[in-house]
Amino acid sequence: MPDMMAIVSKAVFEKDARGKGIGDTWATDRYSSQNKALANLAGGDLYLVTVRPPNEALWLVAVLRQPTFDTTQWSARANSLPIRDISSLKRTLRFANGQGLPDKVGALGMSLQTPRVLAADDLALLGGQLAGASADSSVDDDGAGDAPAKSSRAKSSSARPSAKSSSTKSSRAGDASLAGALAQLRDGHPEAALEALVDAWADEPHPVLAQLIASLSTETRTPAPATLRGKTAAARAAWDEHASDASAADIPMLLESLCDVSSGDAAERLPTVEGWMPDPRVDAAFVAVLKEVPYRATSTKPFWTRLFASLEQLRDPSQLERIEAIDFAGVAATMAEWLRMKQRKLLASLHQNLPTEHESRPIFDELALAIGGQRAAGAADRESIEHLFQSVYENPHDDGPRTVLADALIERNDPRGELITVQLRLAQDPTNRALKAREKELLDAHAKGWLAELAPIVMADARFERGFLSECKIDNSKLDRVQKLVGHPAWSTVRAIEGSALIALDPVMRSLEKLVFSQSNARHHEKLPDAWRDLLVETPRGIRELQYEHMHSERQWLDTVEGRRQVDVSDQSEIDALCACTALPELVRLGLRDNPVLYIGKLVRAPVLERLEQLSFIYERNNRFDAQRTSPLVDFRQLLELARVPTLRFEIGSFHETELVLERGAKGYERARMTLGPTMRSNWSHQLVDEAIRMLDTLPKLRELRVTTRKCTETQQVARLRAAATQMNLDACEVS
Repeated sequence: MPDMMAIVSKAVFEKDARGKGIGDTWATDRYSSQNKALANLAGGDLYLVTVRPPNEALWLVAVLRQPTFDTTQWSARANSLPIRDISSLKRTLRFANGQGLPDKVGALGMSLQTPRVLAADDLALLGGQLAGASADSSVDDDGAGDAPAKSSRAKSSSARPSAKSSSTKSSRAGDASLAGALAQLRDGHPEAALEALVDAWADEPHPVLAQLIASLSTETRTPAPATLRGKTAAARAAWDEHASDASAADIPMLLESLCDVSSGDAAERLPTVEGWMPDPRVDAAFVAVLKEVPYRATSTKPFWTRLFASLEQLRDPSQLERIEAIDFAGVAATMAEWLRMKQRKLLASLHQNLPTEHESRPIFDELALAIGGQRAAGAADRESIEHLFQSVYENPHDDGPRTVLADALIERNDPRGELITVQLRLAQDPTNRALKAREKELLDAHAKGWLAELAPIVMADARFERGFLSECKIDNSKLDRVQKLVGHPAWSTVRAIEGSALIALDPVMRSLEKLVFSQSNARHHEKLPDAWRDLLVETPRGIRELQYEHMHSERQWLDTVEGRRQVDVSDQSEIDALCACTALPELVRLGLRDNPVLYIGKLVRAPVLERLEQLSFIYERNNRFDAQRTSPLVDFRQLLELARVPTLRFEIGSFHETELVLERGAKGYERARMTLGPTMRSNWSHQLVDEAIRMLDTLPKLRELRVTTRKCTETQQVARLRAAATQMNLDACEVS
């Protein structure tokens, strides 16, 4: 049954304990919090503290004896102890975890956002502070020392302003915070100035003040460690750890990663973020989440219900226009209508409660000038770095700009500079184990952060080369996210991409050499019906390897040798363009993922074959292959006879796939490598070996064969395949 310490936010204290100061008694009987850390409290006492501007004084404002929890708050008998200034204990309190309060300016309030378990030594220190308070109370209670008692009451009375004067006092408190911020800026302490501005915002939520806070926050923000981003348990723990001890400068990085996790985990983070309010940056971040709609399934409504409740506390009137402009584009109709209903209710509440007029304040101009001086120094440095990045993007094939950028980043202790250096050295010495180990360490720690704005749509396993993104697969399930990032300069270093024609076909893709292009995805999901024409005919590109998937076709009723039936008929203009690839003069590898019947007739004599080094086919097994015991290569007989492409590759089936690679010799396709067999324990061995034997029968010019069977292939079926291969009288044959 440990005792614990928890913080009362500045806004809550000034609202619920209006006018109370040191020596006054705040007779509160509750603490509203659902923080899970308080689960340890059962049976212990709760010490409530608050941090007071402008010098971060730590006040003990109440002690709730053995409070009980009733789903939303902790309740106990009303506090009877007067408010005490315990700032002298800031350096001596250690708590049960051994981690004391931070010395960093601006971090005190944030460090107490997570309730702390008090150690025995802490309780002794607090007991010493409370002893004086108890003595004062006992003097008053027993009537002894009447004059001092009257003096104490008089002091308490004079410290408590009337309701009429409370707004004036709030304004004076705001003035003190603003003056303190200006002094801190002039003394070169921007972090402390930011803390004071946020305190001033609590007293006076002025739109200009919100802009000042945003500007200064840009200059003071803490760089986000890569361990903060992602859905892993380690990333979630890192977020919680930083949030429990966050300064005002840390808040932006935490807000940016708020929704990196599942909707359930994000909902659990919201109470912590609410504890940072009032803060215009939190207001802006909540509205940004509403605009982005990171969770779109109806099952995520609990998160949105919690977020809309948080938005009710918004105090920045400049956010109203942003909320009104949100249309929830890209969200399914049912969920979008539910969100719009919540949006209408929120706007009605905010319009009623937020002020519409704000008094101009001369000190705002002084603060803007002071912040401008801070920004000027930072802006010059950022502009220099941004210029170096831009130089890399404009010359992605040149190592010179990357080397210059690496030196500049290393001077600033930015690990990205080391990555560029390490990968440039690996390009010259790819077997260096020490460099490869360091490369892995850097990417494991920072790759997510280095993706920056691209991170929401770049899937796992993206590759970096020479310090920049080089290969990736795009998640285009949320099309509005993809559309926002079309043409982003960071795409210019990408050599290989899959998943989005919108991204891949933009002119910014200067380095693109390898593309997986789905005509079906481009046509139906990204609404680019003529993307194939841009790719194959109209816009020259340096693509060397193309995998073309899912050509456009329509089902039509046709008379066939098997009778009248529905047949997939391809777009002949698309097939003609694919057979020529006139816009891809450097193409040397072409892969086709579709039913061969759609294109094989024209591909046999296609002009593009004359310049290919490898031609690949990926397709599903056809039922007729089994029903008629026909080779899966039957549709390629003419191609095998006429084609001069050095290497043909076949991948048949999406599970238990069979892979066949043919290499051309003087008389045709004379060498073959085959991999087959079940990919898991199953009864497919017999059928797959039958299929392989029929494929070999389709290759009359074969002279050399190497077959690798997967470990789940039955032994007797391997022996049967070996016997069939031996009967072919090849020059070289190996079945393993």
